[in-house]
Amino acid sequence: MDLLKPDLKLNEIIKNVEGKLIIAGHECPENSPLFLVGLGKAASVEVEAALSIIERKIPDREIKKCIAYTKLGHSVQNSRILQWEGDHPLISLRNLQNTKEFRQELTNIGTEDTLIFFLSGGSSALLEDPIDDLSFEKLKFIHNQLLESGLGINSMNQIRKGLSDVKNGGLLKDIKTKHIYLLINSDVPNDDPSIVGSSPILYEKLDLKKINTYLQKYKLNVRESKKKDDTNVKFSIYQSANKLMSELAQIIKNEYGPEVVLGSIYDEQLENVEDHILENIPRTKNTVFISGGEITIELPKNHGIGGRNTHFVLSVACRTLGENIHIYSIGTDGTDGPTDIAGAYINNSKLSEENYSDMKIYLENFDSYNYFMKYGEIIRTGPTGSNVMDIRIIWRE
Repeated sequence: MDLLKPDLKLNEIIKNVEGKLIIAGHECPENSPLFLVGLGKAASVEVEAALSIIERKIPDREIKKCIAYTKLGHSVQNSRILQWEGDHPLISLRNLQNTKEFRQELTNIGTEDTLIFFLSGGSSALLEDPIDDLSFEKLKFIHNQLLESGLGINSMNQIRKGLSDVKNGGLLKDIKTKHIYLLINSDVPNDDPSIVGSSPILYEKLDLKKINTYLQKYKLNVRESKKKDDTNVKFSIYQSANKLMSELAQIIKNEYGPEVVLGSIYDEQLENVEDHILENIPRTKNTVFISGGEITIELPKNHGIGGRNTHFVLSVACRTLGENIHIYSIGTDGTDGPTDIAGAYINNSKLSEENYSDMKIYLENFDSYNYFMKYGEIIRTGPTGSNVMDIRIIWRE
């Protein structure tokens, strides 16, 4: 998991050039106190890494405050960082309170201060303050319905933006400084910076017709919020699934020797993704297939426990029973949906027709987590400090 550690990437883009602090190629104002702020699953690890890097490279630079708002269990042991932990993937009243306190801290950043803001996936659930006239109960219900709808992350986050006062550039109302450097750990397929975490710092014009068409069933109609001034935000995507897949392919080739085929980064329903992947699985030995993205699964009303990765591995295993295929899939943040594992692995050569009936039952019940806890091989990493969607690796023996 070294490839996922933020300190490696941040060390490359945070530089001291003749005594000047350079962030992703942008020069920061001299003598401007720094605020290091993180939001998302990687927030605490990113802020801690940046703190260490800046103090090592420019020891006399004033770091005024470090704050991070992350998922439960993803904070770090560092008394210099003010941290909050929130619920994910479901929003909660705790998240609303954390958001209120987080926003209050942002108002303490002065006009001449410099804000280095780290944004990673998970922010859409963690940071939430509903628009006027929308109750928390109704907002939570819509959030939950979105998660079970099978919609891709781009479509989901468009709708979430329309329902929130802090998304789609909403945090800019709390930030007085114009010196903002946004570093993004991307978990969206096209690396669109206006989609990651529902974009609390960057603004985009929303497709209100599309959003309100979806919200009709909830008797809601949202209006476009006033445009926020984000023209001074200098942003960079420093980590993404595209970059990770390329680096991973090179490592596999260098260390183990096989040819590596890079697949797509998906934001589609499982049925479409699975068919495409099965068509592209290597037909020869000594070839590895890698794909990324977050497949979407429409859940039935009554379902078991599972995440995208365990469900995918079990589904592909059922469809390729009898073939000598290895199937591996993980969430790069260290969690697979609402579970406490990152993903799962199956060696199909060890399966038989006797296994198939059990596998099929768990799959049809959307209960892949319990299948792997009982029969399979789970992958448990703990929080990785990153979040660049899921990674799937398939090869023949």
